[in-house]
Amino acid sequence: MTTLWRLGTVGLAAILVGPLVASHPTASAAAAADTRFLVTYFATPHKSQLTGQRWSGCGEPDGGWGNTSAHFTISHPPCA
Repeated sequence: MTTLWRLGTVGLAAILVGPLVASHPTASAAAAADTRFLVTYFATPHKSQLTGQRWSGCGEPDGGWGNTSAHFTISHPPCA
């Protein structure tokens, strides 16, 4: 019964937290080799203070710096 309780708790946590994690954009979201995927994060909705960036694509390793936040833009700048 303890095992079933643990499985049930883990399953419930996945159901509750899964959509939150899935809805937060990350740069590793399946970028094609010839496309750059760039997420730029800001401190406020006014987007006046940059707090971090995450990127992937163009056949290069994923990277990033700084902090993520709920205020972001997504862009696809060309590969160099």
